[in-house]
Order: sequence, then structure tokens, then C-alpha cells
Amino acid sequence: MKRSPLEIRLLTYMARILFRRRPRPSDQALILDPQATREAAAMIEASPDLTGDRRTLTAAGQLHFFRFTATKKDSEDNGDMKDADHLQSASMFFGPLLAIRPRAIPRPLREFLVTLRDEPPDPGANRASSMLRAALRSEGPWTDVWRELGRHLIVQDDDDEAVAVLRHSAPADEPGERPARDSGYAKGMANRAIDLLLEYRQTGRIALLDEARVLLREAVADIPDDDLDYYAYVLPALASAVHELFDEFGDQDALQDALAIHRRAVAKVPTDHQRYGGLVANLGGCLAVCAIVGGDSAMLDEAIDLLLSTRPESSEEFVVANNLAIALRHRHLRTREMYDLERALAEARSAVRLAATTAERRAALHVHAQLLMARVEVNGLSPTSGRDLREALRHLRAAVDLCSDDDPVIASSLFNLGMALLMAREMGDPRAADEAAAAFRRVAAHPLAAPRNRARAAINAGRLAADAADWESAVEQFVIAISQLEQAVPRGLGRSDQERQLRDLRGLAADAAACALRAGAPGQAAVLLEQGRGVLLAQAMDTRPDVRLLESVPRELAERFHRLRESIERVGSGPLPGASPDMMTTTEFRRRLLARWDQLMTEIRAVAGLKDFLRPPSIEDLTRAAAEGAIVLVNSSTYGSDAIVVQENGVTSVPLPLLSPHTARVMAAELHACLGSRHPNERLTALLGELWDAVAGPVLHHLGVVEQLRGDASDQRIWWCPSGFLSFLPLHAAGYHETRNDRHPRTVIDRVISSYAPTIRTLRHARGPAPSDDEAGSMLVVAMPQTPGQSSLSGAADEAEILSELLDGVTVLQNEQATRAAVTAALGEHRRVHFACHAMSDLDNPWAGHLLLHDGALAVAEAVALRHERAELAVLSACSTFQSGLDLADEVIHLGSAFQLAGYRQVIATLWEVPDLTAVDLTAETHRRIAGEDGLAGTANAVNRAIRELRDLVPESPVAWAAHVHSGP
Repeated sequence: MKRSPLEIRLLTYMARILFRRRPRPSDQALILDPQATREAAAMIEASPDLTGDRRTLTAAGQLHFFRFTATKKDSEDNGDMKDADHLQSASMFFGPLLAIRPRAIPRPLREFLVTLRDEPPDPGANRASSMLRAALRSEGPWTDVWRELGRHLIVQDDDDEAVAVLRHSAPADEPGERPARDSGYAKGMANRAIDLLLEYRQTGRIALLDEARVLLREAVADIPDDDLDYYAYVLPALASAVHELFDEFGDQDALQDALAIHRRAVAKVPTDHQRYGGLVANLGGCLAVCAIVGGDSAMLDEAIDLLLSTRPESSEEFVVANNLAIALRHRHLRTREMYDLERALAEARSAVRLAATTAERRAALHVHAQLLMARVEVNGLSPTSGRDLREALRHLRAAVDLCSDDDPVIASSLFNLGMALLMAREMGDPRAADEAAAAFRRVAAHPLAAPRNRARAAINAGRLAADAADWESAVEQFVIAISQLEQAVPRGLGRSDQERQLRDLRGLAADAAACALRAGAPGQAAVLLEQGRGVLLAQAMDTRPDVRLLESVPRELAERFHRLRESIERVGSGPLPGASPDMMTTTEFRRRLLARWDQLMTEIRAVAGLKDFLRPPSIEDLTRAAAEGAIVLVNSSTYGSDAIVVQENGVTSVPLPLLSPHTARVMAAELHACLGSRHPNERLTALLGELWDAVAGPVLHHLGVVEQLRGDASDQRIWWCPSGFLSFLPLHAAGYHETRNDRHPRTVIDRVISSYAPTIRTLRHARGPAPSDDEAGSMLVVAMPQTPGQSSLSGAADEAEILSELLDGVTVLQNEQATRAAVTAALGEHRRVHFACHAMSDLDNPWAGHLLLHDGALAVAEAVALRHERAELAVLSACSTFQSGLDLADEVIHLGSAFQLAGYRQVIATLWEVPDLTAVDLTAETHRRIAGEDGLAGTANAVNRAIRELRDLVPESPVAWAAHVHSGP
């Protein structure tokens, strides 16, 4: 019988142990090597029919059985249970073979399985044992065993194998494959889960919610098909537990999962069932929330129609009225139909009257108050508005009074009260601001409040303090808000959810830094600005630290770090492949992995000398990063605009009185407008002068940089780190270029060599060990003179030809050769890459920005996923490759930052579309200098000199020469 190479490699691990009674230490290390698990997972994935592949079952079972043998003695000595985990995994693999290939199972384990099979059912047994016993009684392999095994392996540390098993864990389709369920045990598990859910709502402990959700999913998997009462009881509880993830973290994947469960419940239970009306009411409410979050008008109409047609039992009337009020309110926001608003108010008043419990009354008061405030917004300063607002405030204060101080719900009640008080302040109530600030401070300090609510409340409290010029109190609140970012925008969320959360927190970092400066703390301002920007970049960098940093981590922890990092990066979004509706979602799986990540970080930081491992940078870290030149953080806020100058000897600030958020926005809009006009150069020339006056001139004067660049300008470096709309502007080209030949030119490029840094942390990340020029490696050139569906780029072929003549070892992929697969494969073989092709940026969704290749796009998100630890230089000679999104400008998401995250220390990119021939000239000159006297270490100088030479030829055409930027060390 021919065996696959994967199987042979796995069996090699086993053979080393099989012929010895006692494993040698080297054999034990071999069996416990994580590579064994990875190869077992690869073999499982390679099997087209896992449940019918006896060899795979045998091989994987033997692996875990030998792990049990190898760890049993150590486990007995240490008192841990690692051997039990391996024995259980081995049992799960061997279980389906008992009836068809018993001799493949080691004798001690076979005897154990026979005994387990013949034992009567134990209602108190754990889920794994119950599933295994059912499998042992079946006539052959049973796919639900694989589903349970996947869950079991997730709880362990076998992430690779868990993913592989879950991909094969489709639910059984044939009725004969399912043995009888133990519904009594399942119902007990559901009751326990609901108790945990109630305890979570009382304490806010997320671990209880996670445990409740797992138990409910398992209970749902065991619902007998004819037990409709059980369906009507457990499915809404599971939907509610899943929905809580959205309420806590804004997780839209969880919200869609909850909606699917509600739909399943309504479809399963007949219309004459006593709880059918309640199920429809819950579905309508969830539909409304999904529609509101997703902006889906058709779904909102569906929710309203469903709720209007519902005839609930008396106990469900409150749910229908409250959900209908919410849905009608949001349809009013879309249509501005007063009928919807008045009908919503009527339903809200009914809900207040129908509320039977404290929780229901509190919820009804919130909804009615929000509707009253909506009517105030419509009516403005009419005589009725004051009455409506006073009634709304009475409702919200009553809702707060219904909560105890240690109740997690009090945080949302206080937050809503604070927002209503802000409205009262705008309508002229002089006392409202103080009461609002007090409410927001209570939320920000509440340990059980949802992190995003704490962050939003702290921002509001900070801005109220700043409005009163109480800078110290403002900074105190902004520090709280920034400290909540990691949890308010958790890694476990999908990317779209993370971006939505960040949009709600826009301006936080800028306001925090401005207030710290007003309070006389420039160092703290720099730290706050650094920690509050580039949140998604920082998360990505945490899984890709500088290799030098990992050298000091103990080997076992480093191996776990790499294994867990790969698992986290591999988990995407949407349902797990092959998963049934009862299984955990990808978001839940990712959250489990990240919980282990947090535990691993705790273990690493407990090692001597590693207490700051992957923590946000301190002021000392920031000043060390400025050893090679000043780093200028340009910040603009309602509370003041400044340049925060980080140097090796400390942090200072430069007031920028001509800059404000409004002027930054106007300049960015002016840049966009002039680039799209027929005669852009005159307007762009004026804009470069305004940038000099507002930003660059004061900064260079503060630094004492007034004269022209010298021949050796290596010490005249500056790194720009702009925030908000300033990130769209060419600070490196600012100035009055008619003064370029003066002794004291009023231009940036004639005084300093500019580079950009998305954040200081990315700059530190890029400053890994630099190769010597003779180790720089070959270059990959990707040239697309002809791109399907796009205009031709004759200059792309010229760039490829010039580079081939200029450099040795150039690999060119051109036109139909430059496929996505060919390019991504070739990137790993070259340390430098030059793209000469079309590119597209997306101001609304920066992750969708992309380079256009022959057979499709290489998007920002895909570029981030590339990993090339020895990469050096990426030249993106394409349009707008350094342009971020409008709503997420502070996240600095574009192709340039993506290639830096992929491992390229230095990136040359563009802020806007550049003329084809200009790109050729700049490319040729830059690469000539890098290949000559400047070398790779002088890439920034090469870019500066190439821009200056082109500027000197056509100073009246800044569109041609001001777009190119350098990012990196």
C-alpha cells in the first residue's frame, strides 16, 4: 500500500518510539515537537475523506498516544494534566476505528475504549466523553466526533490541528448516523448556560459570557428534532448570548450570527406554538439592529413589517412595542417622515407602560428618551422642545436611579444621560455641562463598563474639561480613553468592525496631545499621540516584532509565540470552513486564540528583562528613535495646533497658529481639487507656500536649520509624522521654490532630507539590521506597460529597461508574466522590488487600495500579509501609493505602510498620480544614486536629490516632482 509523503514523515515520528519500551529524551523531544502536530494537521487536510481514511486516523491517534506515553511521567511528577489531554485526543482519533479496525489501536487504549463503550450513559460526563461514547456505539466513523475533536483541540494549544479538523467537521446528513441524544443532560447544560448569562449581565465578566455561549452551542447541537419546546427555549438564549458580543465589542459577525439563529428558531417552531410570537418579536428586534448597523433600508422595512404583524402573548407585548419603537425611530432618521417618529413615540409610551421588570422599565425609559430627543432635533428651539428635553432627562435620571453602582448597566444609563445633557447645554442650560461631565467621568471610571463606552465617555469628559480650559483634568480623561483602545478595538473583531469603532473615536489622539501641550507636558503629548494613532498598524506589528527582540525570549515561549502568531494571522472572517451553524464562529475562534495570546504575553513579560515586551513605546523609546534626526509629529486640534519635535535629548513643541483642523481640511481639499483641474501647477505652487508658512517654516526655524544642504547631508535628516488631513499633504516639498538658490532658501528640500514615518513605532520597526550594499540582493521589477482594461504605460517598459542595464541580477516580470501568483512567489526571492504599474487608492476603504497586475489586483490587505524578514527596498512607482483613507487618516493605511509591515525597511511611494515620463526620470536618477555613491543606506538622500534635480529643471511644475516620498530609516 503506497503511503503519502506526509504520512511517511508522520509515521517516522512514531517509529522512533514504537520499538522501545521507554522513550529516550531525544525521542520525547521529537514526539513533543510542534512540527509533529503541524505535519499531522497537513496530513489531515490532505485527506479528501477524513472519516473514511483509516490510515490518517491511525497515524494521528498514534501520535497523541505516544505523546501521552512521553509526558505521563512528567505529568505525574508535576501534578499537571498534559498527559490526560493527549490521551483524550488519542481516544477521539481511535474511537471511530474500534468497530472497523480494532488492532490498529494500542492494547491499553483499546481496552479503555471497550470499557467506555460498554458503560451505561453518565449524565454528568463531559461533552467529549459523551461524544466519544456515541461514536464507539456507531457502526463506523461519525463526523460529529470530528467537530467535537476540533473544539477540544482549540481548548488545548493545537491550533493547526484544530483548524484542519474543523474543516472536515461537517454535520452528518443521514439520519441513521446520529445516535440517540441525551436530552436530559443537554437541557441541564442549557440551564447552566442561562444562569451564566444572567451572572454575566450582573457582573460584566466576559469569561462568563464566553462559557455560556459554548454551553448553549453544545446544547443546541443536541436538540431532538421533535422537541419544539426545547428549540423555543434554547435558540433564543443562544442568539441573545451571541448578540451580547455585538453589544460589548461592536462585533458585526456576531450580530449576523445572532440573526441567523433567530431566523432558525422562527423557521423551526410552528406558528401555533405558544412562544412563536415571542420568537418573531426577537427576530424583528434583531433584524432592526442589523438594518441600523448595516444601513440596510430594505431590512429595516422587513423588521417593521414583521413586528407590526406579530400577535404576541401578553408576556411578549413589551418586547414587540420596544423593538418597534427602535425600528420606527431609525426609519424616521432615514425618511424624515414625522408619522414614523410619532408612531415610534406611541410605541415607546406603550413599552414604558407594559414594562414588568426593572430591566424592561430601564430599557423602555432609554428608548422613549431617545425618541423625545429626536423630536427636539426636528423641532429645534420651538416651545415644545424644552418640554420634550426635560421629559427625556427625567426618564434618563430615573433609569440611572434603577441601577445600583456596581451594576454594569449603569454605565450605559449614565452615558445616555450625559448625551442628553450635552443637548441641554447646546440649548442654553448653563448647568448641564457640569452634570454631563460628572456622568461621563463615572462611566469612564466604571470597571465593568464596556471598553468602547468607557473610551467614548472619557473623550466627552475630556473635551468638556478642555472647553473649560481645565487642561490637567482633560489630559486625565484622555489618558483613560487611550488606555481603553486595545480593548475598545480588540484584535478579535473583524477589520470592518475595528474601523467602525475607530471612526467613533476620531480626533482622540489629536485632542489628547493638544491638551497635554497646553498642560505643559510635551513628552506626554508625544506618547499620547503615538499611542492613539496607528492602532491597527500597532496590532499588526505586535505579531511581527523585530527578530532581535525575540532573541531574548526563552525558546519554548518563542516557539509558542510563532505558532500562535501564525494561527491568528491565518484565521480570517466569516464562518469556519465546513462548520455547522451550531459551531463557534470565526470571531469566537479568533477570540479564543487571542485570549491565549494575552496569557502568553503575561508569561513573556514575567521573564527578567522583558517586562516591556510589545508594550506601547515610552518617552525614552521615542527619544531613542530620534538618534539619527528629529522626528516631527504635526498635530492639529480644536484645542491648538503644534509640531511636537522629538529629538535624542528630549521633546519640545512649536506652536502653529496658522494651522487648525479647518485649514488642514481645506488644504487637503485644495490639493485634491487642483490635481483634478486642467491647470494644477499654479494652485499647487500656492499651496506649497501655505504649507511652509503654516508648518514647515516654523519647524525648521525651531530646529535652527536655515542654510542650504551641504554635500554630505547625512546629519540633516528629518522624519515627518503628520496626523489627520495633514497626512495627505506634501510637507517634504513645502516652500517658496523661487528662493531655491538663496543662501537661506525658504524650502524644505533645500534645507533637509525628508522622510515620513506612519508612526514612530513603525520607524523603530523598520530600523532592523541593515544589509551592507554588497549584500543587498537582487531586484525584482514588475512592469505593466499594458494592463487589461487600463490605459497603456509606456514608461513602465522604459523603467524595466533602465534598471536591467543599471543593476546586476534584475528579474523582470512584465505584462502577462506579472500574475498575482508569479509576483508574490518572486517577492520572497528578492530583497528589493520595483513596481511600475497602475495603482488605485480608495479614500473610503483604504484596505482596498491596490496595485494592478496582469490577472488582478494586489491589495493593501494582501500586501500586509506578505512576510519577508530580509526585505530592504520597495519602490512603488505607481499612482497614490502613499494615500490613506479619509475617515481613517490617523491609521495610515496605504500601500506604502503595507509594504513596510511586510518587512521592507524602506519604501518609495507617491502621494498622487504622476506623469509617466516623470516617473521614469525619477526612477532612473534615484536608482543610479542608490547603485552609486549613496548606497542603500542613502536612499532618502537619493530621493531628495532626484526630486531637487527635477525641480530645478521645471520649478513651475510641482505636480511632476512633489509627489514622491521616502518612508523608512
